[in-house]
Amino acid sequence: QAVASGCSFSVGSQQRLVQAEPIRTHGLQRTRVVLSNPRKVLWDPEHEVFVGLSYGEGKYFGYLCSCTSFSGIFSVRALASAAPAPNAPAHLTGSGNKVEFDLALEVQIQRANMVVVCKLSVIFANLTVTEEQFQISYETLCYGPGLRFQVVATGLGDEEVDVQLAWVGGGGPTSDAVVHGTLDFDG
Repeated sequence: QAVASGCSFSVGSQQRLVQAEPIRTHGLQRTRVVLSNPRKVLWDPEHEVFVGLSYGEGKYFGYLCSCTSFSGIFSVRALASAAPAPNAPAHLTGSGNKVEFDLALEVQIQRANMVVVCKLSVIFANLTVTEEQFQISYETLCYGPGLRFQVVATGLGDEEVDVQLAWVGGGGPTSDAVVHGTLDFDG
């Protein structure tokens, strides 16, 4: 059940943010993600935040974001419901208690075997830090659960992490702008 709607949230233990309307078509989507804990000077090493996509009950693909032992350096590791453990980390910089990056989703046109290849990338300072491909069925994309951006925090105990999300445009002329609908998330 939805408890909030918008683009700025405080996420606690046992809570997740899920995009209200699913993505059901091919194309590019880019979301700015800001994770912070302004109530602390440094990010708690126990706090990890999954930022990615869900495409059905218990099915997900995305990146697990956490701090490293170096202040202001964060790691992102690809994590999928079909994999036993996260991939090797890629690193990006933030501040002691905040990190900001773009999550870019490319959904390709279905192939002859009705498989849809998707690519999810982490972009920091206009450079691709890491990118991974995953596949879903055409049935799942168009007629099933579709793809929904989601955010899940772990290791929080009774604390919270602030999450801000926004669509990122291509920077071109406004007449060429593509509107992806509202970026409402249910908390």
